[in-house]
Amino acid sequence: TSMIFTNTGPATDLRLWFFSPDNVELVLKLKGMSPDPAQWTQGSIFTTTLGTGESLSLETEGLEELQTGYARFRTGPSVGATAVFSLANSQTGATLYDAGVAAISRPLRRFTLFLNSMGVEDTGLAMVRVGTGNGSAATQGATPDVRMRLFDTDFQLVGTTFISLPENHQMSRFIHEYFADQPEVAEQAREMQGVVVVQSAGLLAPITLRLIDEPGNPTLSTFPVIEGSAESSMIQALQQAGRGNRR
Repeated sequence: TSMIFTNTGPATDLRLWFFSPDNVELVLKLKGMSPDPAQWTQGSIFTTTLGTGESLSLETEGLEELQTGYARFRTGPSVGATAVFSLANSQTGATLYDAGVAAISRPLRRFTLFLNSMGVEDTGLAMVRVGTGNGSAATQGATPDVRMRLFDTDFQLVGTTFISLPENHQMSRFIHEYFADQPEVAEQAREMQGVVVVQSAGLLAPITLRLIDEPGNPTLSTFPVIEGSAESSMIQALQQAGRGNRR
């Protein structure tokens, strides 16, 4: 995975953490960089300064065993950031795909995404529950406070599931995997087009994942989610109509 930072404003500090899905700090090696004590804190937090107009590209070393998680960074408002994760052919070294994810600076409590799991295509959702701490403290358990609903293309409800996602934790699944406790819904979600609506008590940083699993040539891309939902729009319309009738 590569992380690219560009500063369009005054010089500012940059601090970067790596976390497992369960909010455990990961100690990762970056290509071409040794763990200089001046730039690494506790072995897992990278710090540096970006001057005006400067950019920085960091890349993790690929490991034989796959590690999953997410990165969190703290810097000035003039810094833009993108993460790019890649898959290469282990035999030829050829890059099969690059998928870019822009830094999510505006977390959401309600959002919608389109599901297409027909044939060799599939759709996933990765999300991080945004915490209020300093990014390194352990968090306590959470109740199932994320609701996910699956609708068909006619906006008829197919299924509902509830997800426990504590602060600063990350989850990445295909949509059918979120409904694993409902076999009939999960089976339908494996081969359909529809709409997924997510509502959370806390703030989420989400991204849609799209996989085209062609044999020998898989491709993965990312898409932003759509803020809000059709339900919230209908509720607003009804409320406005009610106020109009009261007049």
